[in-house]
Amino acid sequence: MAEISVVVRMSAPNLDPEKIAIEHDLTPTATWRRGEMRRGVACEASGLNLSLGEALSSEAAVSAATTFVRRNPSLLSDVQAQAGTIQIDFGLMVGAEQSYAPSLICTPEELTTLAKASVSLVVSAYPVAE
Repeated sequence: MAEISVVVRMSAPNLDPEKIAIEHDLTPTATWRRGEMRRGVACEASGLNLSLGEALSSEAAVSAATTFVRRNPSLLSDVQAQAGTIQIDFGLMVGAEQSYAPSLICTPEELTTLAKASVSLVVSAYPVAE
């Protein structure tokens, strides 16, 4: 079974990613600053990525995301107070036989948890060589 990566992405024009990480005891997997060049383009906002790990099922991936949202209201509020955006990005590996037709299923209750916290849901597809 293919793994599903779960990443929280937070950004805001004047966000201080290191300060947010320290204040909320986070270990980001990536940080960037507004104006910094990434993939040949200047970043419009500062931000950070936080990996919630790899899940072996849709249910486990969505549970990790909604649990993070429920357990971190002050983090979400701090980022949003800076005109920030927060996304949960589910990364699906596509193309290999063992990951044929991967899918991600969210219940209405799970979507409501994200929506009430003003967290966007993103599903990314990453090609895998066979």
